[in-house]
Amino acid sequence: MTTMTAMKRAAAKSEARSASSSRLAANIFCALLFLRLMADFEGVPGGLQAALNQGIIFAAIGCGFIYSTLTIGRTKRITLPIMIVILSIWFLIGVAEEGFMQPLTSAYLRFLALLGMVVLARVAVRALGPVPFLTRVVWVSFPAVALVTIGVLTRSPLLFSSGTGRAFGTFNHTNSAASFVAVYVLVLVFLLMRQRKWRYFGLLVIALLAVVGTLSLGGLSSLAVGIVLLLFMSGARARVKVAAAVVLAGAAVVVFASGALDSRLSQLETTVSFDDATSATSTNSLDWRFYNWRRVLAIWAQRPFFGYGLGVLPREVVNG
Repeated sequence: MTTMTAMKRAAAKSEARSASSSRLAANIFCALLFLRLMADFEGVPGGLQAALNQGIIFAAIGCGFIYSTLTIGRTKRITLPIMIVILSIWFLIGVAEEGFMQPLTSAYLRFLALLGMVVLARVAVRALGPVPFLTRVVWVSFPAVALVTIGVLTRSPLLFSSGTGRAFGTFNHTNSAASFVAVYVLVLVFLLMRQRKWRYFGLLVIALLAVVGTLSLGGLSSLAVGIVLLLFMSGARARVKVAAAVVLAGAAVVVFASGALDSRLSQLETTVSFDDATSATSTNSLDWRFYNWRRVLAIWAQRPFFGYGLGVLPREVVNG
């Protein structure tokens, strides 16, 4: 009887330690995410930005490695080791092509850091559940999204580019801001379909102002496609999907009616076709993408299986 009681106590202690470690993983993930969202803010000195980014990368790699060795982080799947092997091979191909260079090493470490964050997120979701974990992520990310909206409204040079008329907030580029805020909107829509809390509607309005304020057609297009997929693939009830679709369609109508995107949409009138994008002359970002896709696809066709390595862009692309 005493032995059985001792075993139960030991099991309870082990379970408590596992739960505590999982909650710690969630806190580490949120802390690293918040720091990364603020690391490129123009108000932060350049030297501190670099040190902060490097610290985040190594912390993510280290924590991901530690949690991947713990029982709560282990899995029968071998996806993570396979991805690390593939990344390492591509890195070594790049080294063989160009030698050890900072851009190659930086790209390799960033991808390893992303894998570390995936491990932390997986452990956290196991412990907390998807909705509570995403709720934490939403609130941790809100300051960065709010600062993009503040940039749109105040046009502060720390948050807004007067030259392009586009907001970037704490991000290093408007397209980066648009991509992140688009994902943020998708997470909010997902939570709204499950909880329908009014405070999420307020966050959604702020986030939509932010993504529109970036004037990124790529970000807005990605958001539109993501919402369609989310509504069709989610397990929510039909009436919830219809309500979400109506609300978001109404928001789209308001955006287009306001004329906020008129200047960006008018640029597309000069877009040439993909087949005609044979010169570096471009009048808008879509032409620029056509031109570079054409060049990069031609280079990919030369080495379709192994490429030139992770973090390497052939000199003929860089130098034109």
